[in-house]
Amino acid sequence: MLLCHCITSLRNKQITVAKSAIELNLANAEASVTGINMLSSMGLSVMYQIVCNNLQKIETEHKRSVHKYFSHNCQQLFVLNIDDYHDLHESCQPNAISLSRIAHMATLLINTSSNIAPISFFSINNYSVHNPNGIEAFIIKEV
Repeated sequence: MLLCHCITSLRNKQITVAKSAIELNLANAEASVTGINMLSSMGLSVMYQIVCNNLQKIETEHKRSVHKYFSHNCQQLFVLNIDDYHDLHESCQPNAISLSRIAHMATLLINTSSNIAPISFFSINNYSVHNPNGIEAFIIKEV
């Protein structure tokens, strides 16, 4: 009897995992709450609230793991922000066709070897390697 209960619970666990996977795919495809709950009432998936709870758990765990990784490897990480600079060199005056441009920005995270020394904040002459004024517009584009 105990063996039958174990087999049944294992089967139910696998079915629940499959239903949850279906729901995550439906949620990513932006299916409606009503549609997801309708599939749940037919026994094909889990309720929408369960999907939301699972997504929140995944998000929380991802944030926690990224924070843990950063705190353990902070001495050997480079964070680079790369902007779409060709838009900075063009005139962005609104006209009858377009009102604004979309700016493209990418953030790269590079994990270096632990054998490489971190970049100093100051040069050999004791000058800061960072521009204290941020981006200076006259360097990028003359108006």
